[in-house]
Amino acid sequence: MQPVQDREGARLQHGLEDTFRSLFEAFTGRSLGPNLGFLLERHPGLSQKGRLAGMVTTPGEFVPAAAPSEPRLEIDRVKDLESLEHARQVAIAGDGTGPLLALYEPLVAAIPGVRIYVGRVEGRPVTTATGWTANVATGIFQVTTAPADRRRGYGGAVTSRAVLDGFAAGADLAWLQPSRSGERLYRKLGFRQV
Repeated sequence: MQPVQDREGARLQHGLEDTFRSLFEAFTGRSLGPNLGFLLERHPGLSQKGRLAGMVTTPGEFVPAAAPSEPRLEIDRVKDLESLEHARQVAIAGDGTGPLLALYEPLVAAIPGVRIYVGRVEGRPVTTATGWTANVATGIFQVTTAPADRRRGYGGAVTSRAVLDGFAAGADLAWLQPSRSGERLYRKLGFRQV
């Protein structure tokens, strides 16, 4: 029998493949074959052994972040082009390595299971995250906070919203590929390495 950690790692791998496939189909209108190995071989999240460096959590393990202290953070699901642009601008400002801008295209935002969030303080966009639920698992992408607004709990709050909405939509696993700076936060939220 395959150990739980190996099964969850396989689900993370399949989730990433599904994400690439959905993005490809959204932008090209064509199907992508079942073997995405050629894309994943060059993916920066792969370890030396060819396994994805990822983290997972389940509804029983997840520990939602405490609400940030003042000023009040309001997290909304993106429902219009203006909010989508706000999320994109936060991602650009907050990620010096270049965000996955394709996530902020209307075609992607309309894919079933995709939920993009933008967090605002006093009406000003400060944080964003994307949750993508498919095959009873939710992938968490592009958790980003503007540099001037970091260390206030906004990243944990927006991640928690994305994960909890994924579980409410029927997911029994949430997965992500953490940045080095985000790994400690995700461990506090109940994610573990697979």
